[in-house]
Amino acid sequence: MELSILLAEQIFSLLLMVLTGYVVRKLNVVPKSGRKVLASIVLYVSAPCIVFDSFQIEYSSEKLFGLVVGFAAACIALAVFIWAASVCKKIFHLSASEQTSVTYANTGNMIIPLVNNILGSEYVLYTSPYNCTQTALLWIHAYNLITGNKNVQLKKILLNPNIIAMEAGLVFFLLGIQLPGPLHHTVTQLGSLIGPLSMLNVGFIMAEENLLDVFKGRKIWLVTILRLIILPMIMIFCVRLTGITFRFPQTKSVLLISLLAAAAPTASSIAQFAEIADNDAVPAGKINILSTLCCIITMPVMIMIYQVLC
Repeated sequence: MELSILLAEQIFSLLLMVLTGYVVRKLNVVPKSGRKVLASIVLYVSAPCIVFDSFQIEYSSEKLFGLVVGFAAACIALAVFIWAASVCKKIFHLSASEQTSVTYANTGNMIIPLVNNILGSEYVLYTSPYNCTQTALLWIHAYNLITGNKNVQLKKILLNPNIIAMEAGLVFFLLGIQLPGPLHHTVTQLGSLIGPLSMLNVGFIMAEENLLDVFKGRKIWLVTILRLIILPMIMIFCVRLTGITFRFPQTKSVLLISLLAAAAPTASSIAQFAEIADNDAVPAGKINILSTLCCIITMPVMIMIYQVLC
C-alpha cells in the first residue's frame, strides 16, 4: 500500500511537469521546434546515460540473476502482449497504430525516473531488460507494422544509443570497470534529466491538441483500458500462477519493475512512427495522452494487486 501511494505521488509529480510544459508551450515561451530538440536530448543523451549508469555498480551473482529474470520476463510478457493485441485487432478492428499502442509501453521516459525515485538508483539496472527488449521489438515489429515496411531495421536496432549503452554497461558491469569520478558524475547528472525533460515534452505535445478531443472516441478508451488494465492483469496472474516470487523471493522487486513497464502508458514512439508513415498519427497521439493521464490511478492499483497476490 505504501509503495502504491508513493508511486501515485511520483506520477502526480511527473504530471505536474507535463502541466508546466503545457503552459509554457501555450504561452509560446518555447517554439514548436523545441519538441524535437527535447526529444533528441532525451532519446540520445539522457536515456543512454541513465541506462549505462545503472550498470555502474559492484558485480554480484544476485544482480546477474536479476537481469536474467528480467530478460525472461520481458520476452514472455511482450510475446503475450503481441499475441493479445493481434487478437484484439481482429475482434475490435484496430488500426496498426492502435494495435501497437496496446502492445508497447512508455518504458524509458516514465519507468526509469519512477524506479529511480521510488526504489532507488541501484534498481534502475533492472529496467534495462524490458527497455532493451522492447526497443528491439519496436523496430522489428511496430515500425514495420505501422509503415508497412517488411524489412527488419537491424542496423537501427544495433546502433540505437540505448542498446549500445546497455551492451557497454553490461560489459563494464561484468568486468568490474568503474568510470573515473568526473566522468561518472557527468553521466549521472545527464541521466537524471530524463524525467523532467520527458514530461515537459509531453506537455509541449499536449499543447498542440484540443484536450477535450482526447476524451472522445470509443477506440481511444478501449486501447487505453487494454494497455493500462487488461495486459498488466494478465502479467500479474501469470506471475501468480508460476509462483516464482514465492520460490525465489529475490525476484519480486525485479518482476515489480517489469510490471511497472507493462502497466505504463503507450509508447510515444508509436505516434512518431505513425507520423512518419502518415498512418493515424493523431489517434496514436491522443491514446498516448489519455493513457498518460489515466495511469496516475491505474498504475498504483496494479502495483497494489501485485503486492497482494504475488
